[in-house]
Amino acid sequence: MILGYLNEGTKVNKEEFLNETTYDKTKYHIDNGEEEKLVFKRFKTILNFLKNKNMLSKEGIQELQYGISEDTIINDSMLTKEGKKFLSKYYDKIIAEKDVAKVCQKYYDEFKKIK
Repeated sequence: MILGYLNEGTKVNKEEFLNETTYDKTKYHIDNGEEEKLVFKRFKTILNFLKNKNMLSKEGIQELQYGISEDTIINDSMLTKEGKKFLSKYYDKIIAEKDVAKVCQKYYDEFKKIK
């Protein structure tokens, strides 16, 4: 097992890091012509929702505290086990909607029913 460090002493397993799922990047949306301010707002809303449902890891909480920027990425290392399951199933549906706060709750309710 090869260990490395991401930031501020966070240990990571290299194999896990290389196999990590990236759900989305703000840059993808901005490069596709979406308004930067709206992209940042949507990402912040999603990350706050995940935080309030205890689905963000310490790294995810730190990322949220640093603030959303054009370099923000939502990936596995930012999520708890439950957060990974939730986003794997619902992220594409959530990000496709304009009112992400509303659909986050809708899909979370559905997620909790099938668990």
